[in-house]
Amino acid sequence: MTEPRKYTVQSLLFELERLMGRYWPAVLVEGEVHQITTPASGHTYFQLRESDAVLPAVMWRTDWKASTY
Repeated sequence: MTEPRKYTVQSLLFELERLMGRYWPAVLVEGEVHQITTPASGHTYFQLRESDAVLPAVMWRTDWKASTY
């Protein structure tokens, strides 16, 4: 049995974006918004939910400001 490959956070995110971007260049997700929090950073953290699933999500401060104009 071989050991799993170790990734840095940056290299893992790069690989995930590269692999997933091939299949899903853009994604729209529909769900109920729950547990919205906006700490001092200005980013907004929330969950998208449906009956049997929860997807943690974040909207960066710069994206939030751009979407409200």
